[in-house]
Amino acid sequence: PITDSGQATDKSECTLLKATGKSIPILKTANVVIIADRKYIVESFLDISEHKGIENLKNEFVSTVSHELRTPLSIIKEGISLILDKIPGGINKEQFDILTTAKDNVNRLAKIINDLLDISKIEARKVELEKTNVEVSSLIQETANTFEHLVKNKGLVLKTKYPQKPVEVFVDVDKIMQVFTNLVDNAIKFTREGCIEISVDDKGTEVECAVSDTGLGISKDNLSKVFDKFQQIGRTPGPGIKGTGLGLSIAKGIVEMHGGRIWVESKQGEGTKFIFTIPK
Repeated sequence: PITDSGQATDKSECTLLKATGKSIPILKTANVVIIADRKYIVESFLDISEHKGIENLKNEFVSTVSHELRTPLSIIKEGISLILDKIPGGINKEQFDILTTAKDNVNRLAKIINDLLDISKIEARKVELEKTNVEVSSLIQETANTFEHLVKNKGLVLKTKYPQKPVEVFVDVDKIMQVFTNLVDNAIKFTREGCIEISVDDKGTEVECAVSDTGLGISKDNLSKVFDKFQQIGRTPGPGIKGTGLGLSIAKGIVEMHGGRIWVESKQGEGTKFIFTIPK
């Protein structure tokens, strides 16, 4: 929307077709200019071909490196597991503890690599959805079962809420489960006490899903950044909150691939609610 502020109020990327027939990516910016008490909308266009080229090169590099890391990492993980299972021979408690720590860090590194691969595929539009009809309440229950132990250990309560009548959606089950998993995992990280709720509301032509918490909340200044890549926004400073900063970006990409929308509502100190829609 254009306002009276005289500032740039609308920025968007689009494609222009040159006289040669070549398409170029551009960044379009709209500004309001007031001349002799009359308002004019001035649009400027910036050729971002070079920027896009560098971004594509970076994404390809990240994807290639991440893919190549998978094989040696799997071998390391398998080797550690074999020793922990005492298949080559016995180990003492000190060795067991050291190897367990190593395995935990290998798993953490594997999660980072998987996140990098996921975001690279999403941005390159190389993700193929395998859609099936599924009842939404089953997705919520499966998510709740996954996190039940972790939530209890943290002293939190996990609630679920969905319509009494079955509601079906046509989705890639694994991908939508990834969205729920990323959102609930994020909520647990930033909630010290209270509850987390996973809910679904039938809106007729679409289903509205939400994950809300009674956690630390997000400041107004950071709300616009939560879906940006590599943004690990600490709602308040504190130890133990780690991650790649890609979980929410991945969730956004998956939801939009399904033709849905995702957004966040939050106030610092009052909790956060992530909402996304899925067309039926």
